[in-house]
Amino acid sequence: MIREAFTEAVNFFVDTVGQIGGDEWFRPALGERTVRDLVGHVHRALRTVEMYLEIPAGAVELTRPVDYYLRAAASVGDPAKVVEHGRTAGDALGA
Repeated sequence: MIREAFTEAVNFFVDTVGQIGGDEWFRPALGERTVRDLVGHVHRALRTVEMYLEIPAGAVELTRPVDYYLRAAASVGDPAKVVEHGRTAGDALGA
């Protein structure tokens, strides 16, 4: 069930991004982020998931998705760095 939900979410993201055109990439989206910055942020997150899946786990530490989010929320980094990482990832998308 989790894989199907993840696949459905990724497909929705891809379909939504496919509707972005022209100057819409540079429109304000969330705070100081542009649409391009947000797409870059999500793309970076998806690549991170792919990289983690390539590394075999030694043990199961988190059994539910909510456990992952609780742990992630407890280790939230500097918001300015999160914005900058998203912006850098957006720029890396190229044309």
